[in-house]
Formats: sequence, structure tokens, C-alpha cells
Amino acid sequence: MPGGYHQAPYQQPPAGHGQAPYQQAPAAYPAAPGVGCQVCGASPAAPMTIRGHQGMLVMMRFLRRHGTFCHTCGLAVFRKMQADTLVQGWWGPGSLLITPITLLMNLATLSRIRKLPAAAPVLRPPLDPGRPVFRRPTGMVGLVPLTGFVLMFLLVLVGVAAS
Repeated sequence: MPGGYHQAPYQQPPAGHGQAPYQQAPAAYPAAPGVGCQVCGASPAAPMTIRGHQGMLVMMRFLRRHGTFCHTCGLAVFRKMQADTLVQGWWGPGSLLITPITLLMNLATLSRIRKLPAAAPVLRPPLDPGRPVFRRPTGMVGLVPLTGFVLMFLLVLVGVAAS
């Protein structure tokens, strides 16, 4: 038999008979130009990495959230990571140096977030950005070690300049 395994060969329908060889399904959502947000699907969105840090007495943990976010979702993730780092980042000897660096690195990401225009969600509702970092309870508690770090840094700077 030509089809092998004692089967007849697969018969192709003649051209123009039945459906076209390729039909595109109607779009369920309007096509968004560029890349959409991985949380809500809104566009424009940009790839970014938002970092966090958790200091512990003996160990430390580096956190990061990498993805493509719109303005609203990026701001929500930034505020959550920044506020948590302000409270949880200071609790280890090495973390006293790493936490301020992490907070400063996130400020560069915040500038990218602020450059994105606000967009309407396409697939799902966006994340709630909530209150700004220093208007959250965790942000207010985080001001205490941040202020202590800044004062120590200034004292060291003045001591080096005086000698």
C-alpha cells in the first residue's frame, strides 16, 4: 500500500474546497503596540528590575523582581519593595552597607517608571500603587535606621575632611 501500514494515503481536499488553509481567528483584545505589562497587559510598558534586601543577624537575602511593567504596576512593585527594604534591610553587619546601595539603585528604576505614561489596563486591572513609601507605616519605621545611616556617613565624612 502506498500509505504504509496497510492504510490508504491521506486525501487532500481540492483547492478552493472547504476552508482556506489558514484562517486567522478574530482578535479577542485590541492589539497593543510594543510590549505589554506582564501584570495587567497595558501598554506602554518597559522591562525593569526592582531590587530589595533583607538583612538578618548572620545571613542576608537579596530580592529582585524582574519583568515588564506599566507605570501603575511598576510603581506598585517599587513602593512595596522599597518600603520592605527600609524596614527589613538593616538587620545585619553587611546589610548596613548593602541596604543604602539597594535603595539608591531603585531610584534609577523609579526614574524609568516615572517616564512611562499612564496606560489603561488591557487584560486585567493593574496593581494598586497605594501610598508613597514614606507615608506607609513600614516606610516611617524605616526612616529611623536610614536617618542613623545618613548621620554616621556624614560624621565619617566630616572626620575624614577634618584630618
